[in-house]
Amino acid sequence: MLYSRTVSQIGMSGFAPTPEKTAEPLTNLPDVFNVATYFVDRNVLEGRGESTAIECGDERVSYGQLLQRTNRAGNALRHLGIRPEDSQNRWQ
Repeated sequence: MLYSRTVSQIGMSGFAPTPEKTAEPLTNLPDVFNVATYFVDRNVLEGRGESTAIECGDERVSYGQLLQRTNRAGNALRHLGIRPEDSQNRWQ
């Protein structure tokens, strides 16, 4: 069971966590799942390219900017000879 606290509880000592409802487990998982496609590409394709994807302090990164940055990182890895099917453990 997941627990969370609300904004009003942050900094308060001794608060009791409240249970959250969780989604039903997925039963039909795909053989290949690309998290960047799901979280970044999908949002750009659905018209949210200018919407904020990440916010940290004063910096905001849109889904479109994040797509450009993930593509740049992927291309750099490819240039180093790392293929998409390579295991992360193989090149750590």
